[in-house]
Amino acid sequence: MNKFIGKWKITEMEQWDLDYIDLLEPGYFLFDDVGMGDYVFGTVSGFINCRFSDDKGIPGVEFSWEEIS
Repeated sequence: MNKFIGKWKITEMEQWDLDYIDLLEPGYFLFDDVGMGDYVFGTVSGFINCRFSDDKGIPGVEFSWEEIS
């Protein structure tokens, strides 16, 4: 099982403080096992398209997002 699959709490963002991140609900990114997911932070939510990688034994995830609100 990929260690990135699941819901991840956003604890820090460069442009926004935690009060904004958790404005409507706790901010998060969610990655599923088929390369999709969703996110919420502040007043923004949307869908994620992700790709899992393993570079020289270091696991990673790359993703792009599409805002819906």
